[in-house]
Amino acid sequence: MTGQRQWVHTAYPQQVRVGGGQIERLRPLLKDIGTRRVLVLGSARGFASPLGKALLGGLGRGVIPSVFADAAPGVPASAVQTAVRLALTDQIDTVVSFGGGSTVDLGKAVCFFLEQQAGTPGVSFTDRPVATHVAIPTTFSGAE
Repeated sequence: MTGQRQWVHTAYPQQVRVGGGQIERLRPLLKDIGTRRVLVLGSARGFASPLGKALLGGLGRGVIPSVFADAAPGVPASAVQTAVRLALTDQIDTVVSFGGGSTVDLGKAVCFFLEQQAGTPGVSFTDRPVATHVAIPTTFSGAE
C-alpha cells in the first residue's frame, strides 16, 4: 500500500494506528505493551489467508499464543463463552482480534467478561485493563 500516510493517535487507554503494514508491526507492539500470553481471535478462513498466516507466523517467540478460530457472524454466546474459557485457562493478558466486525465484537466481549471475572471492571480512563485488546480489522464496520 504505497502512498498512504502513516499516523498514530494515542489516548489512554487506547491507541489507534492507521496505515498499511500493521501486521508487520504487531510483534513490536505486543512487546511494548508487555504481552506474554495472547489469545488470537478469528475465523479458520481468515487464518488461512496470506494476512492470517503472516499474523500467526509473526507473533514471535516472546509470546505464548492461543488461537480461537471459531469467530462467527452475530457473535454467538457459545463462541464468547468458549473464548473466555480459553482465555482464563491459558491466562492470557492480551486479546488480538483479526477479522471483521463480529470478530472485533467477540474480542470486546472476551475482554469485558475477563474484567467481570476478575472483579475489576475499569471505571476510569486511567484503569489498566485485565486484558489489552488489539483489533486488526479486515473489513470496514462500526465495531472498530
